[in-house]
Amino acid sequence: MVTVPGELLVQRYTSGLYRLMGIESLTASDAEDYASIAVRLGMEPDFRQAVSGQIKQRNKLVFSPEETVRDYGQFFESAVSAERANF
Repeated sequence: MVTVPGELLVQRYTSGLYRLMGIESLTASDAEDYASIAVRLGMEPDFRQAVSGQIKQRNKLVFSPEETVRDYGQFFESAVSAERANF
């Protein structure tokens, strides 16, 4: 997935995960850069394999250690609780 960070959290989430994994090659600086990276992924099998391999190797940095998963769970529980309190 190619991403361009923006002002909204949803726009920054994937780039944050890539940063955590040390993968900067899929985070574009603007729309033109986004298109360039996307075309490269589609046209260059070696590049696509390389970044896919990096994601496979490094995804443990996102989902391990268990405390990271626990932190995500706590965040989502608190977000849901806060939203329920608003109703």
